[in-house]
Amino acid sequence: MAVSFKEEKKKQKLLILVIIIVIIITVFILWFGILKDKKSSSVIEIRPANLIREISIDFNVLNNDIFEKIKPFEVISKFDGEKGRTNPFLPY
Repeated sequence: MAVSFKEEKKKQKLLILVIIIVIIITVFILWFGILKDKKSSSVIEIRPANLIREISIDFNVLNNDIFEKIKPFEVISKFDGEKGRTNPFLPY
């Protein structure tokens, strides 16, 4: 049962046609589905300076009693002693 060259060429042509159709469908989905939405939302909106609100931060919140009760962590001293084992992969 030898496969002739004509049958292989037919299979290759069919495979190329299927790949081209898949690529066209993918481009169609990307163009109309994803990229079209991003193009419309990428427009920069320019506002006049009088419409932009001033940002103000209220630092008086940090003067609350809760924040005054917070204590910093204690300082951890350096490790004094033998470090690790010669072969850490051996069981104990």
